[in-house]
Amino acid sequence: MKQVLRLQEDGAGETILRLADGRDRYLHWEDLRRRPLPEGVEPETAWALIQWHRIGQLRTLPFQAPDGSPVRLVLTDPLRAALRRIDLGGPLRESGLPAADDPAGVGFLRRAVVEEAIASSRIEGVRTTRAEARALIRSGRSPATREERMILNNFRVLEWMEDHLEEALTPERILEAHALITEGTLEDPEDCGRLRSGPVHVEDPAWARVVHQPPPASELEDRLQLLCDFANEPEDDADYLHPLVRAILLHYQLALDHPFVDGNGRTARWLFLWSVARRPEYPWIRFLRISRRIEASRRDYYRSFELAATDAWDATYFVRHQVTLLEREMKSFAGFLQKRRDRDRRLRDELRLRTGLHPRQLQLVDHALRHRDAVFTQAGHARYHGISRPTAARDLKGLMELGLLSRKRTAAGFVYKAAGRLRSLARQRAPD
Repeated sequence: MKQVLRLQEDGAGETILRLADGRDRYLHWEDLRRRPLPEGVEPETAWALIQWHRIGQLRTLPFQAPDGSPVRLVLTDPLRAALRRIDLGGPLRESGLPAADDPAGVGFLRRAVVEEAIASSRIEGVRTTRAEARALIRSGRSPATREERMILNNFRVLEWMEDHLEEALTPERILEAHALITEGTLEDPEDCGRLRSGPVHVEDPAWARVVHQPPPASELEDRLQLLCDFANEPEDDADYLHPLVRAILLHYQLALDHPFVDGNGRTARWLFLWSVARRPEYPWIRFLRISRRIEASRRDYYRSFELAATDAWDATYFVRHQVTLLEREMKSFAGFLQKRRDRDRRLRDELRLRTGLHPRQLQLVDHALRHRDAVFTQAGHARYHGISRPTAARDLKGLMELGLLSRKRTAAGFVYKAAGRLRSLARQRAPD
């Protein structure tokens, strides 16, 4: 302890603390011991200082790890600052973000739902490409494989979620969501929407080793109820927890408890989205493609669970990782908004449109330009955008009247494809 106090007095301690807890990092012992430290400071002493400092910001959560230990959270100053930046909206506020009920906003929300359905499946090993998955959702056809079923299930549970945002979370609601997520994908159909009855373990396929041993099945009912109590807990000024941190911890704890035979990760990510979507101050977060960010950093995503487990169940590693992804996706989406405005302006100029198109129609036209053989149907257009069949029919008819789509009758009904005017423009755009 004397060495720790000496570090505080000579200024080296401040350097070490800045190294350990920064804007986008929260160092674990395994990372710290490989970092260069101030001259004469041993890694063990530096780690003791960091732990001593973190204890002063420690919060014990109402959850238990599989071994019965309490789950902990350290609300560091850099983490608080990151949450403040997210609350302010940062680059999104400056990028002309549409309201959630604006036609463009509705379009962005549908886009995010589609991307979430695809990415959450790909995290679990689905190999279907994004183009194939989008075509599946647009087509309105029934899934032909287990992988396609997983994607459509994810899409449908997110649509279903919209009807239950005003309700309190209950174990029954989580089981219902799990049943929708896993329908038609499990070896035993009876496991859909049912807590596991036996032990399971999580393996790292790359190293063929067990990385997580969830709690016994006998504890799952109580753990699920505790999770719901935490989700429904009213805000208390005396014991305030940031709503985004609460949502991330719901994700973390359900994944930690692993209450199902399969589908735990997808259900945990759904639970995060449910918690965030309920918050009126974050309508724009639903535009973001969070699971796509997780997919791109899958190794770090799983490692954050392992870091927490090997540091006295400190969930800060997972929270820090998710908050960092949120900030990155906010910046990325701000850039996307600018590109989308430029694209819409270019489309109108290229098509010499004298009348405006709905954002849904512009999105379809852009898709047809990038995929010249794409086929559209009323059912697929309606499902992709969450609109009625008559509204979908009006969208497609309007594009036909502008000479952008052609229609053909098939045994399954009418199908629409890019017409001559649009195909000509697509050829002009095609690379040499």
